[in-house]
Amino acid sequence: MKRVHLYGAFDRFNYGDLLFPLVLKKAIGSASDIDCVCECYGLIASDLRRFGGVITKPISDLDIDKANKDILIVAGGEVLGAHISYLYNCFGKGIARSRIMNKLRLGCINSYIARKKLRVNSNYPFIINKKEYEEICLIYNAVSGENASIEMNEFLTSVDYISIRDKDVYRSMCDKCHRETSLFLYPDSATLISEYFPFGYLETKIGRETKEIINLFGDGYICFQAAERFINTNIKTILSELIALYVGQQFPIVLLPIGRAHMHNDHVGLARIRKHIDVPCVLPKDNTIYDIMYLIANSKLFIGTSLHGNITAMSYAVPYIGLDGRIRKLHSYLQTWGIEGLDGCVDYVEIGSKAKRILASGIPGLSRHSEILVAKAKENIQKIITVIKNY
Repeated sequence: MKRVHLYGAFDRFNYGDLLFPLVLKKAIGSASDIDCVCECYGLIASDLRRFGGVITKPISDLDIDKANKDILIVAGGEVLGAHISYLYNCFGKGIARSRIMNKLRLGCINSYIARKKLRVNSNYPFIINKKEYEEICLIYNAVSGENASIEMNEFLTSVDYISIRDKDVYRSMCDKCHRETSLFLYPDSATLISEYFPFGYLETKIGRETKEIINLFGDGYICFQAAERFINTNIKTILSELIALYVGQQFPIVLLPIGRAHMHNDHVGLARIRKHIDVPCVLPKDNTIYDIMYLIANSKLFIGTSLHGNITAMSYAVPYIGLDGRIRKLHSYLQTWGIEGLDGCVDYVEIGSKAKRILASGIPGLSRHSEILVAKAKENIQKIITVIKNY
């Protein structure tokens, strides 16, 4: 039996990161001609099953069975440029020290402390040095991120398969390594959630709070999400646009926290909006990833800064508005895979006018576009399964 080790940021409550192992385990498990077992790894040991996530072991405990030829899949996300200091801060650790060290230009000391605390050797722990493992199949699944600190040719030579999820990073890597045939451009694997988690399944997984929201807003609602830092710097504009949106369209608003991990803190920023907005709205207090999927899938429109909030809407054929073109990973992804008219981000001041046009006329072809993206994501997964079988 093959052992497949899934590695990523599954050890903190950020919606998109928690989706990756679930999707890959479903995909690999559905391949009838592969006999394997999947284990999940993060930077730390964790158990996020309460939120719909998985149990992780720390990557420092990874034990490769050289005789069995194990498979290691870096499962997705902005992993190519994820620095150890930032990743350590995402656990709520060393944030104040990081700010002081960076001001004093002592970031190297901060990185050293983070490496020691997390028991890793590299400043970029998701960039695997294959030389550390004599026999391993190394796969990168629909990843992204920029990293000027690694030598692309050397990195790609050591990888058995790699797919990139947006055209900007894909082109950048092709230009740097001059080996375009070694790279593949595919949608994020979370695109498959509508395939693996249809409405009937989600209805068995959602909590009481989500059911109450659906019953309360039975005639339809709009989902709004943004990370705390974006809300804090745009609070007046967001409030004005959401109020105008309700007055014009009469749809209540679900203020939906998607990233509860440190450095995201959606729930904190959305609580500020809830405090100051005087229209029918609700802020879920205790949502799992299944509640998030269901609330977006049942909404009239999703508006947000979250990449995987937008990807969820795309998967379930719900109209979406990506916010803030300065969020490169979101803007680039929508430019790569978004349907015409929704293929990029808008500014906060455009929320009301953009939403009004979408709700008035709809987005023709949204369901067909979702089917195309799901098919592309399946194609990527099939290539990964073929690599696993042949290794």
